[in-house]
Amino acid sequence: MNRATSISHALVGTTRTLAYDYDTVGNRKWVKRDGNVGDAYGYELADQSTAVMLNIANPDTAGAGSPTIAYDAIGNRTSFGAYGTTDTYTTNNLKPV
Repeated sequence: MNRATSISHALVGTTRTLAYDYDTVGNRKWVKRDGNVGDAYGYELADQSTAVMLNIANPDTAGAGSPTIAYDAIGNRTSFGAYGTTDTYTTNNLKPV
């Protein structure tokens, strides 16, 4: 797979660096920004994101943690919970997205 694993962006004397890694089917496992802080992602068998940890140290070794994202039977996201708050979504079963 041709996926970016590192990006450096220079702007007004400052360089920002992003590093990425992917699982065997191409889902992004983690991203690191300017060193060791970044985000980690987890997926289920249908490749839908089920967990995310944002702004954590060493996301390449920390992992995404417990599931924080839920879906209904047809794949619509029904909730996203992180950091003690859960957002819930209502879907229109007549018009799946």
